[in-house]
Amino acid sequence: MRRRNQPRLKNRELGMKREYDFSKAERGNFYRKGAELRLPIYLDPKLQARVERLAQKNGKEDLRGGESACAKGNGVD
Repeated sequence: MRRRNQPRLKNRELGMKREYDFSKAERGNFYRKGAELRLPIYLDPKLQARVERLAQKNGKEDLRGGESACAKGNGVD
């Protein structure tokens, strides 16, 4: 997300070409049947602190390693 006072960057400044050639691309090259996709979830600091307190209260010290308190049904409203 661009802040108000930041200048708008052009594609060339980002290192992107004007056009890309996909004529030799392979369809489904990275597809893996049954692969599990885990997207990162970013919480605002206040909510993150609340989730961490709930996790500690329920015996889940490390939220990064496995299921969090929210995933087990002890979530935040």
